[in-house]
Amino acid sequence: MLKRIIYINLLIILTTAIQILWFSPDGISSSNMSTSPLSYIEVSCIIPAIILSAISLILQYMQVPDSKQLLVLSIGIAGYWLFANYVEFEDRVASWSTFSTAETWYYTLIYNPMPMIVCTTAFVVGTYLIFSNTRTEQVYVIPNGR
Repeated sequence: MLKRIIYINLLIILTTAIQILWFSPDGISSSNMSTSPLSYIEVSCIIPAIILSAISLILQYMQVPDSKQLLVLSIGIAGYWLFANYVEFEDRVASWSTFSTAETWYYTLIYNPMPMIVCTTAFVVGTYLIFSNTRTEQVYVIPNGR
């Protein structure tokens, strides 16, 4: 179980770094005046790793099937990436202009599909391979007396 969590965390960190660097619009950040997201990429990658590790441990403890765990983790990481892309667009583009919230979401969703599709596919395939190579032991309870 620990090996599975470590591999999933490495996959989350790798795919999140690729996704954030790929989506990041050109321009100066309004918060730290940096032109590169490398200044905060480690924090952006650790947050989903911690959250999804906790969710994965809870799902494994509840003995949820691997296919449902894969679905929950994939939706969780895709949701985090969408939110991170919104924040990144807001910080690098919309804060320097007069974008409304609806326009910010619109442009985030317009520029988001290719990085999301590629990184989500890589995450799903990687997680499936991790699940198929690291089976967890099922705990069977023997009824009293027999």
